[in-house]
Amino acid sequence: MKNGHRVFFLLFAVSDGFRLSIEGLRRPLQHFGPSSLFASRHQPVEPLIEGADGGWEEEAALLRLSPSPAVSRRSRLSSALSVASLPILASSPFSLLPSIAEASDSSPPSGVVKSVADVPITFEDKPKKMGDFLGPKATLLVNVASACALTPGNYEDLVQMYKKYHDKGLNIVGVPSNEFAGQEPEDCPDIRKNMKARFGVEFPLIDKELVQVGPRQGALYRTLMENPGMAGRIEWNFAKFLLDKNGVPIRRYKPGVSPMESALERDVAIVLAGRKLPSKEPPRVREFY
Repeated sequence: MKNGHRVFFLLFAVSDGFRLSIEGLRRPLQHFGPSSLFASRHQPVEPLIEGADGGWEEEAALLRLSPSPAVSRRSRLSSALSVASLPILASSPFSLLPSIAEASDSSPPSGVVKSVADVPITFEDKPKKMGDFLGPKATLLVNVASACALTPGNYEDLVQMYKKYHDKGLNIVGVPSNEFAGQEPEDCPDIRKNMKARFGVEFPLIDKELVQVGPRQGALYRTLMENPGMAGRIEWNFAKFLLDKNGVPIRRYKPGVSPMESALERDVAIVLAGRKLPSKEPPRVREFY
């Protein structure tokens, strides 16, 4: 009889664990909405010190996130990332874990910095150099997609960042890629047209590139990842690389990092002010940052 109870208990535990797993995937889908991922003003950022010309001073690079009665940014990101990861989880329950846990700051053996300025790319089917798109002081490079759970919030913030910092020396370059669940299937002319209509995108979207680590990876992202601290698989759409004025990558950000009101905006302001970036915090395994 005791053995019978033990078997019953084990079967119950397994079935209940399966139920909880399904429930964990179902709840984010119930609460997630495309417009709720990055609410533009749900966590206003106030500069601690503002320069006389309205610019950021060194001390102002530290941002103060005001508490909000709305759902927190981390909760929104968790919901969106649950949706974004479903195609991967469907094929392999553990395939997402290595890319989340993998440190983006792992360095190649050489430690030699490489600029992407001379890397050949195409724009509107014409051969160009990446240097043609570098900002006078800094450039933010982002692999983009039109049909991702992260699309609305990221594009809204990128447009806002471009308007706020472009005249101060920042350029933003979008790199369309169809490598993540086929979420960028359209041709580049249609991508540019649709993103301008949906979000008012004015910054350049170059022609499609292969961004993922592997034998087919394009020259642009291969060069990026040959720099110290930049190696590691691209986790998903909207991974971000901040480049200096010479086209050398100086910091990498995971897809869940919002462009605005975040450490990324702080870093952009610091670089545009000609300051040195502070040390990056060690990545946390369970966070998509």
